[in-house]
Amino acid sequence: MRRTDDAIAAGWYATIASLLTARWSWAPGDPDDGLSRKIADEQTEMWGRLRRPWSRALRQALLYLCDGARYGETAWGIGPTGQIDVLDAWLDREMVAHDTWCIEGDTWHGVYQRHPMGDAARFTQGPGPFIPADELTYLGHGVEGQNLDGLGLLRPLWNVWRRRVDVLDMSMSAAERMATPVPVVEVDTIAAREIGMTPAEIEQQVADVESGIEAFITGDAAHLRKTSIVGLSTYGGDVKLADSVPTLDHLDGAILRGFLLQLLTLGTTSTGSRSVGEVHRNIWRDSLLVPLDDVSEAFSGPARPGGGVGARWTELNYGRVHPDRLARLEHSGLSVDPLVDLVERLDAQKLSLFDIGANRADKDAMRRRLGLDPLPVPDEVEPVEEGEDADQIDLPFRPGDYTLSNRDVADMLGSSTGRVSSLVKRSIAAGLEVPAIGKGRDRRWDATPGVILAWYQQLTGGAS
Repeated sequence: MRRTDDAIAAGWYATIASLLTARWSWAPGDPDDGLSRKIADEQTEMWGRLRRPWSRALRQALLYLCDGARYGETAWGIGPTGQIDVLDAWLDREMVAHDTWCIEGDTWHGVYQRHPMGDAARFTQGPGPFIPADELTYLGHGVEGQNLDGLGLLRPLWNVWRRRVDVLDMSMSAAERMATPVPVVEVDTIAAREIGMTPAEIEQQVADVESGIEAFITGDAAHLRKTSIVGLSTYGGDVKLADSVPTLDHLDGAILRGFLLQLLTLGTTSTGSRSVGEVHRNIWRDSLLVPLDDVSEAFSGPARPGGGVGARWTELNYGRVHPDRLARLEHSGLSVDPLVDLVERLDAQKLSLFDIGANRADKDAMRRRLGLDPLPVPDEVEPVEEGEDADQIDLPFRPGDYTLSNRDVADMLGSSTGRVSSLVKRSIAAGLEVPAIGKGRDRRWDATPGVILAWYQQLTGGAS
């Protein structure tokens, strides 16, 4: 049904093409944690060099919206260290090969697939190959309870599609049979009796007229002939295919409404409204965030049956880590925020929203949160403050409540993290004790009330 009907193909193509425009990246679960940032950076790099490109795998995975369910199997590869620590590909498993969900109680153990096609399959008994649920990533739409088959978008549209096919078939059948008028031979038997014609003479005139019709149809004659007794008329020929157009338009609209794509019908009828189309478009774009969130949730989070690819990769490389430190697969680009639109407009004018009181690292961090690309690196740049990544001064441990991050201190002082790193260097050079431990992004500050402000005022001579 999806491949043959033009309305369904148009609705699905518009949906999948828009979903594929989203940008994907792995974000650290705890931005202030060094290991969490490292995991996110390595997974983002790995995501860009999958043997089977992510865009292709995502295109197959999103078919769960149509089919109701979809699952894929992780394929691990050999990394630079020689260990199995790289996600080589995410392999989509066609649902036509699916046989049975293996569920025991409330636990999903895996799936049985059908036996491979071939002569040997006819003599094979029992279930086919088994794939454990821990090796699968599952996506489902309209799933209730243990019904993992789900309810796809196409199933509610089947009745509408069936009626649409019926209307088209009846219209074409009527056109083929009745669009061309059928000639009718009419005999005036009363007039024939009045002039004394015998039945044989009447039949002869009818035969002459019929032969003339056949000659006209085959092209042997350029005219038709009738007599005072035998005349001609036509039957049919008044089929109007336009009468079925309103019905077909209604059914096409019903199919597109199943994809929330009413905006595609505006302008094709007698009325159309740009404002109404924009409202429909915004609602439709918001609806597209749901399947993207489903994909993000399936690949993120702790390792579990049917999900948690990122957590399995992390366990292979770093062992078990706290769930809060696991990286999250995030998407951007479809949720249009006014601030994002403003930044893109400023970019076109070679301006920046973050030129005041922020270094380059802070600008790029903010842009990543907005789903934008990092700023381009110019050929010549003016000297800027060193970021916290360049601060490798390791401060020794001292008693205190070290729960504040560099960002917390920067916000407290109304400055940037690069400025805080510069103050640490000044403090050490001046022989003043810094109320912090550790180095770089992992540095933690003493949260005891008044300690940081007293240090800052002593270092800057009381300046705010």
